[in-house]
Formats: sequence, structure tokens, C-alpha cells
Amino acid sequence: LAVRMGVVGLMLFLGAIGAGGTALSLPWWWVQPSPAGWALLAGIGVLGTIGHIVMIRAFAWASTQTLAPLLYAYLLWAVAFGWLFFGEWPDAATLIVSPR
Repeated sequence: LAVRMGVVGLMLFLGAIGAGGTALSLPWWWVQPSPAGWALLAGIGVLGTIGHIVMIRAFAWASTQTLAPLLYAYLLWAVAFGWLFFGEWPDAATLIVSPR
């Protein structure tokens, strides 16, 4: 898709899906963030956008077979950050199903 739509088009498409899906829950779950919370949300937005652009470019330039192992690294980082920041560890079902 990145080759056909371009990075900007793909980012807008993915952003619209994410924003639309999230907006459905706003009437029930929205809590007004503090100014520090807004700064964190802006930082997450900037870093997430950079990450998506890098991944879209990577899949446009390299084969999926080359990049697939990197996707498993996301799982390892998620486990590491979950344990480090939240003291959480994946349950047995997650550990069994995730590598497949």
C-alpha cells in the first residue's frame, strides 16, 4: 500500500481509522487531561507518527521476509516495558499464542 498510496496517504488513512474508532468511546470515557497530560499526548503523537513513517518506508523499500523478524521485536519490547513500568507479565495464553 505504501508504494501505491504514498506515505502521507497511508498515514491519513490509518489515522482516520484510529481516530474514528477512538471517537466512538469518547462520550463514555473522556477525561480532560491536565496540561502535562496534553504534553505527553502530543509527545506520543509525534513519536508514533515518526515510528509509523519509518515502518511504512521500511516496508516500501525492503521485503516482508526481511522485516518480519523486527515485528517480533515489538512483542519483546512490549513485555519489557510492561514489566519495567507497570510490573505486569504476560499470562501463559499470551506467551503460547504470541510467537505464532
